[in-house]
Amino acid sequence: MTQEQKLATTIIEAVNQYLIEENFTKLHKCITLLTNEQIWFRPTSNINSIGNIVLHLCGNISEWILNAIDGQTLIRKRNEEFTANNSYSKQELLELLSIKKAQVVDVLKKVNTSELLRIRKVQVYDATGTSVLLHVTEHFSYHVGQVAYQTKILNNISELF
Repeated sequence: MTQEQKLATTIIEAVNQYLIEENFTKLHKCITLLTNEQIWFRPTSNINSIGNIVLHLCGNISEWILNAIDGQTLIRKRNEEFTANNSYSKQELLELLSIKKAQVVDVLKKVNTSELLRIRKVQVYDATGTSVLLHVTEHFSYHVGQVAYQTKILNNISELF
């Protein structure tokens, strides 16, 4: 195995660990602890509900990984991710997350060194496959932190994970 192949394997393994195994798991756990009302609760009109955050994360994955890396058709209505209100039940959000997780796992199995280095346009950015995967992992983690914080407040619990 070349150094480039080792690096590619290391990047994919890290994304699998942090995005798939840790962050999807944490987000799933938070949602299971919440009611539908809590999922769509907005602390203020300027703060997104957990439901909005979940829809936003799914949209981000669709655009950045499924479309930009795998070439799947992008159907994203970004504004609706933030305006949705009670649009999905808890079970529907969990199913949506499960589907996105499986789709990302499938894409990661196909990613090779060339794909990690290839530059593509995502939104207004020129991004390599590596930067796409780092962005999504970081972005997902950031929002999982928001969801975990809101879940702790809504359920008056000190520890989640």
